[in-house]
Amino acid sequence: MPAARVSVVLATRLLLLGGTLALALEDQAAFLVTVLHPDDPQLRSRCADVGADVVVLEMTDPQTWRARMSDLAGLAGCRVIALAQAPQIGAVAEAMSSGAYGFITVNDSIARVRAAIQDVCAGGYALPRLAASRPAPASPAGLNPRDRLTVRETQVLRLLAEGRNTTEIAAEIGVSINTTRTHVQNILAKLGVHSRLEAAAYAANNGLAADNTGAA
Repeated sequence: MPAARVSVVLATRLLLLGGTLALALEDQAAFLVTVLHPDDPQLRSRCADVGADVVVLEMTDPQTWRARMSDLAGLAGCRVIALAQAPQIGAVAEAMSSGAYGFITVNDSIARVRAAIQDVCAGGYALPRLAASRPAPASPAGLNPRDRLTVRETQVLRLLAEGRNTTEIAAEIGVSINTTRTHVQNILAKLGVHSRLEAAAYAANNGLAADNTGAA
C-alpha cells in the first residue's frame, strides 16, 4: 500500500504564496496541503478537521502569534513550523521558545521547506542557518528591483505568483517556452533571488501578485 500522505496546513496571510507553495509540495505526492489564514478564529478546529501533522504558521505580532501557538499546542500529533520573512536570531528564538519545532522563511527553496516538514514529522527540529544578510542587488540610479522589470516580465512574475508552470505561462502570454524561460531567468536576476518560490514571495510582498496586465 502507498505511504500515507503528510497533512500540512499553511497558515499564512500571503495566500498567493501559500497557494504556490501548496502546489509545489503536492507535486511530490507525499503531502496533502491546506491553506488557511493565521487569524482565522477557528484555526485550531480547522487544523483538527484536516488531521494536520504539521502547521506552517506565519509569524505575525508576538502576542497574536503566541496565542495561535497556544491554540495549536493541544492538537495531538501536530507540530508547528514558524514562517517568517527572514532568519533573524530574535525571530528564531521567539519561535522556538513558543514551542515551534522548525523555522523557515518565505525565501527558502521548496527543497528546504520540504526537508523541514520531513524533519519535524520524524520527530526532529528544523532550524535555519543564521548567516549574514545578503546585500540587495545593486540597481542603476537607485531603482527599486521591481522598477527594473519590463511590462512583460511583470506579467510573467504575476503568473509565477499564481503557481503557473512554464508551459502554462507560455500559452497565456503567447510566446515560446524558451522565451518564457528567458523571461523567468531575467526576473530572478533583476530581483536578486534564486528560485521561483522566492520570486513569488517577492511578488506577494510588493503588491505585484494582482491583475495580469497585458503586454505589447
